[in-house]
Order: sequence, then C-alpha cells, then structure tokens
Amino acid sequence: YFINPCKYLILKKIKEKNYYHRCRHFLGDNKIDILMKDEGIEDISSDGHQVPIFIYHKKYDAITTNIKFDDEKELNSFVVRLAQICGKQISIYSPIVDGKLPDGSRLQTTLARTVTKPSTFTIRKFKENPLTPIDLIGFQSISLDMAAYFWLAIEKGASILFCGGTASGKTTALNALSIFIPEQHKIVTIEDTREINLPHKNWIAGTTRQGFTTTDEKTGKDIDMFDLIRAALRQRPKVVMVGEVRGKEAYSLFQAMATGHTSYATVHASDIHTLIQRLENPPISLPRTLLTSLDIIVFQKAVDINGKMVRRMTSISEIVKLDSDT
Repeated sequence: YFINPCKYLILKKIKEKNYYHRCRHFLGDNKIDILMKDEGIEDISSDGHQVPIFIYHKKYDAITTNIKFDDEKELNSFVVRLAQICGKQISIYSPIVDGKLPDGSRLQTTLARTVTKPSTFTIRKFKENPLTPIDLIGFQSISLDMAAYFWLAIEKGASILFCGGTASGKTTALNALSIFIPEQHKIVTIEDTREINLPHKNWIAGTTRQGFTTTDEKTGKDIDMFDLIRAALRQRPKVVMVGEVRGKEAYSLFQAMATGHTSYATVHASDIHTLIQRLENPPISLPRTLLTSLDIIVFQKAVDINGKMVRRMTSISEIVKLDSDT
C-alpha cells in the first residue's frame, strides 16, 4: 500500500497544524498565545470583538495586530477563561476582575453588557526574572550615582515613596532596588494584585480579597489594604511594602514609618505638589506632621526621547523637616 509523497506531505502539514491549534487552545493562551510568548511585548489589550488586538512593544511602541475575536460569544468565553486561570470568577454580579496570570502578568478584564458594552481585557506583562539595578543603569533609567545613593539609603533603612504616572516604571524601580534590602530582614508586601517580586526568602506576600457572598447574604468580610497593614504590623516586620497607596491604608503605613518600620510604597502623582495634595486630601487625609516620617520621594516618568517612550527617574528628594510657614 503506497501513499503519494505529495499527499503524505499535505496530510503531515494538516496534522501538525491541527496539533498546534489544539495545544494552543487547550494548553496555551488561545489566539494570544504567540503574543504572550514574546518577551518584547509589554501590554496586550482587546477592546471588543471584531476589533484588532492592540499591543505595546518595547522596541516598536504601539502596534495594531491582525488578531481579533470573531464574535461576542468567543470573546466572552475567553474572558471567563482568563479570570478562572487567575483563580477568580467573572459574572454579572462581579463583572470586573483584577488578577495575576501564572506567568506573573497582570490581568484586568470586564464582562460584556455590564460595565462595558463588549467584553474587554488588558494584560500587562512582567519579566519572570525581575530587573536589577544594573539593568536600570543599562537602560539609563537611573544613573550610577543614583544606584549608589539608593544602595546606601536602603541599607540604612530609609523609607521611600515611588511616584509617577501610569506605566512610568514605579513598580519596576521598587522591584529592582529592593535587592539592596539586607537578606536577613523580614519583609511584608501588601498589594491588590501581585506585582512585587523579591529575591528574599524571609518574605510574606499579602494580597487583598473580596468577601464571599451567597444569594441571601454576605458571608465573608472584605480584606483590604488597611486590614493587611494592621495584620503586617503584628508580624514584626523590618520592612513593609505597599503596592499602591490610594486610601486609608496610607495612615497606617505612615504610622509604621513613625514607629521605626522601614516602608516602601508606590503612588500615582506627577510632582511634589500633586503628591502632597493627594496625601492631605480625602480619601487619604494624612496629617501633615506624619509626612516627616518619610525620608525620600522619587519621581518616575515615561518620557519621549527621539520618538521613543522610555522610563526615567527624574528626581530624588529628601524630606528634611516640616516648615510650619509653608
């Protein structure tokens, strides 16, 4: 029994293509599988079915792909699957999900016909191996003098606030510079979604959660950042890190600084005046006297250099004292 060689090659190609698509669908990330494997891609976003998927590439910036979901049912099914991979459920009752994918990428997704008309998702990819201060120097995000300064400051227990806009490199800088924390120090991190990745062994990673509910009543308590910081202070940490300060947890964080705990946090603020306004006004409402517990304020920016967006640490400010007049 002989098979035509040309027919054999065609059948082999069909078999390989079939095998690839089945593996991609059941074991991989479906239509975005190739994008998830590209280390140059920082951001993957879908704005709905019949709309191309958009990516942000480290080298080529914003790109429109030729990948799209054909209909609403396909996109809804994929969004539900992404949420389940993160260990969460998305539904009409809870149509917004923030989670972390197994490779460390951050997921934000919404369900169709609830808070957004079509289903949407945005995946922010993070390196499996965090950047180091050497990498930041190589990218010219920080200077050699800045790296030496942080080495000294962090070893001596200075508390630092990393400020900047969205995707300005705040968490990346916090991850990279945390390598200067002495290995024997106990560290507690507090986040909504896991983004901080430390090389230390004596590290407790805390994340918030929503309460459990039934059809009749709420059966579980929400655990927010404020609760986690209070719990962290009972764990006798040497270092407390907060993923992003945005509410009443700031008061506990600055109280921890005032009582001698080294603290690091990120916050959205473009300059020192905006930062102080955010800290002093609701929902944070921090007393001005507590600001002196902070040692260093760092500002990060995404700046355009020769048509390319790059991250730069634009300023480092030390808080010396409170001037009662100003």
